[in-house]
Amino acid sequence: MKKRNLYENHPGISRLGVCLAAMMAAAVCSIATDESLDEVKGKTMVLPDNIVKAALEHSIALKMSEQEVSATAAKHRQAAAQRRPSLDIQASIGRYEGLEDIVLGQIVIPAIENRYGASVSLLQPLYTGGRLSAQARVVELQADAAGIARDGVEADVVHQSLAAYWSWSKAFHAVRVLAAAVERTSAHAADVHNMQESGVATDNDVLSTDLLVDRTRLQLSQAKRQVELARSRIAFLTGIELPPDSAPQRAEPPAATAVPPERDMLEMASEHRPERAARAIETQAAHTYTVAARSAFFPQVYAMARYEQANPNILYIPPVEEWHGD
Repeated sequence: MKKRNLYENHPGISRLGVCLAAMMAAAVCSIATDESLDEVKGKTMVLPDNIVKAALEHSIALKMSEQEVSATAAKHRQAAAQRRPSLDIQASIGRYEGLEDIVLGQIVIPAIENRYGASVSLLQPLYTGGRLSAQARVVELQADAAGIARDGVEADVVHQSLAAYWSWSKAFHAVRVLAAAVERTSAHAADVHNMQESGVATDNDVLSTDLLVDRTRLQLSQAKRQVELARSRIAFLTGIELPPDSAPQRAEPPAATAVPPERDMLEMASEHRPERAARAIETQAAHTYTVAARSAFFPQVYAMARYEQANPNILYIPPVEEWHGD
């Protein structure tokens, strides 16, 4: 049985159905090209550098990392100070009531109710079994690890803010393009409906056109949601609500560059991640700390100089209610 050609009596209709999708795609591409040449007028332009700067100033994680860097730097100064001489100054005063003289043979120890004392001592470590040098090395490594970790946090904040910005830019300009596409496709769909009523277009042509309109409207709705999500993400990262009339920069087409193979990129990322370098340095610091712990098994040698003034001085027998030094 010979199959009947539905369009054998209307050759123009068959060509219309074949070319309809190509015409609509060309129309959308034309809209995108026209829109890409227009400037965003009446909008407050927000630059990506401004978003990055605000995110760096607002980031709690970055502030915590900077505090960690400051803390390890203070520990490093403290460890270095342990190698220096330590100065100790003391002063005392006391009053005792109800004391009586003590007689030991021919020696009389008088009852001195008011007692005063002052001393100055200088202590210098000479040998600590490697404890001080190991402790200084440990905090030095910890400071290096904290600095590298801080750089990693900063890089993550920059990446997150730029990703949010360009997601906003992509969705923002897509909304403008898709809104114009909805208008043009809706107008074209109305024309196709009129052509159907005139017998020039088929039901299939009408359905295809309506489907394209619905898809474009769905894409427009999704782009609007992406705009809101990107704006919310930027507000979360920067702590600043974008003005309603703000607009992002349009992304430039990427330059044609050679992309390394995926395996090489993964190896490079794994090797250069700041977290990995920081953990390696912290591991080295932990090994160095064992040297400081083993120093407890070695003798500790210090040099000490002391000068004291007291009234009375207990080194004088019998004690006399006078200032004496030693």
